[in-house]
Amino acid sequence: MAATISDAVTGELLFYTDGWNAWNRNHQLMPNGQELSPNTDNFIYHQSLIVPAGDRDNFFYIFTINHDSSRGFTYSLFASLVNMNLHGGLGDIVAKQELLLQDLSSRLTAVPHTNGNDFWLITHSRTSDIFFVASVSREGISEFQPQSIGPDFPATRPTILNHGTMKPSPDGKMLACTINPDTYTTEDNLQLYDFDASNGLLSNYRPLAHPGAPFGLSFSPDNSKLYVSFISINEDPRFSEEAYNAIYQYEVNNPAVAAINASAIGLIANNTCFNYQAGNGGGPSFTLQLAPDGRIYSGTNWLALQGEDSQRQLLVIHHPNRKEFDVQIEKKTFALGQEAYLGPYTPLFLESYFNNLEPLPREFEPVSVIAYPNPTTTAVRISQENNCRDNEVYDLRIINSTGQLVGRVQKGVTGATEVNLSMYPAGLYLLVLDFGGRQQVVKKVVKVN
Repeated sequence: MAATISDAVTGELLFYTDGWNAWNRNHQLMPNGQELSPNTDNFIYHQSLIVPAGDRDNFFYIFTINHDSSRGFTYSLFASLVNMNLHGGLGDIVAKQELLLQDLSSRLTAVPHTNGNDFWLITHSRTSDIFFVASVSREGISEFQPQSIGPDFPATRPTILNHGTMKPSPDGKMLACTINPDTYTTEDNLQLYDFDASNGLLSNYRPLAHPGAPFGLSFSPDNSKLYVSFISINEDPRFSEEAYNAIYQYEVNNPAVAAINASAIGLIANNTCFNYQAGNGGGPSFTLQLAPDGRIYSGTNWLALQGEDSQRQLLVIHHPNRKEFDVQIEKKTFALGQEAYLGPYTPLFLESYFNNLEPLPREFEPVSVIAYPNPTTTAVRISQENNCRDNEVYDLRIINSTGQLVGRVQKGVTGATEVNLSMYPAGLYLLVLDFGGRQQVVKKVVKVN
């Protein structure tokens, strides 16, 4: 997985990396920006994360967790140091290929310290129940402290079945982890922990019930919900109609694990608002990532492997703070250019960047309006036919058959509304709906006595 970072004030791109090379904001290789970690024969499975070097101005660490089959089914963690004060602000790699840990799984994340300056770097052993946690500060990277909590990661499992993801909540108080399982009914494959960002300690391990092979993770911006994507779904008797239900929502603001499990709901099967109904489902999905627009995006999935839009489609959760189907999940095609494609993995970010974000308004789409009953003796009801997304706001005018405005303009109307025509004489009226200059809809209504 790649990683990128931008200026905290201006939002301007600083640099980005694929874990092997690093490029500046002009998309040029940075000085010493090659071979940041030893090459890997399973390049797609490694993960990279960019973390500020505490409060050391314009210094950043690139952490890369790499797979090397020459050492067996294991991963190693490497660090590189970036000084963005050099080369006119374009940056330079001043240290690289520093080996930090070996014999790891593929999980990597970081959480801000409560002191407001430092960070906690978190990874996990390949063959045990041990998390490794180190502080990252202006002084450097501390010694990793092992913490034994949760289930063992099976030593006999090959790497392809021993990778997964690990994500903290944006407020840094929870940590979730997945293991691609040998058996789909093992609840240990989906794990939830509490995290104390004042001392870096994990606690309160909770195994979550699930219907398949969990992989991707993302919390909602308000920290109340956990989203889990599945590479495959098993017909677990605790769940129903799961054949293609690729993404699940859990409400994690309840301390009781039974309540969290009871809240689990697949967001695709039986969702009549989902915009792809073949097989009534969505198919396997890979990583999930919360974005600066307050939405959650998936890596490519089964949907993206069909048709001429191959590998240009993602699943998008437009309102992740909401419950169940009200999140408005959809398949969306992105125009990336002829040679550009989306992969199964999304870039890694510090999730704290997205704490308490409100999703940006969705792009305006043409609205279909219905007016009924028509003809009418007293009133007519106006509604927008697409009730699977937020109703758009409009201003309403009523025009009589001679072109005169009758009554006052109703501003800021949304949702279904009733227009009273009882005080007007019989005849033809035009209801003019103006959607902020983006679209105008005119409905003809006949008033009868």
